[in-house]
Amino acid sequence: MAEALRPLLPWTRFLAPPALEEFCREFAEILQSCASIGKMNRVAEVIADWKATAEAYADPAVASDLQRPRPGADARVPRPAGGSEEG
Repeated sequence: MAEALRPLLPWTRFLAPPALEEFCREFAEILQSCASIGKMNRVAEVIADWKATAEAYADPAVASDLQRPRPGADARVPRPAGGSEEG
């Protein structure tokens, strides 16, 4: 799918491979969902969001910052006292 989209969405070249895979999955899902109800506005939103991500990957300084490990990214956050299980 990624190769088929490149001529139409050339900015996808800047997405890292895992991000490109995620974009293709999300794009296919939202396209199918929108087509099923005849409302395509969310497709444009998904494309705009991912294009912004590609722009970040295209900037070497931003791209390296995005790919570095984040301190505390795996930290568990305790549930607040009195919180319910439902969200």
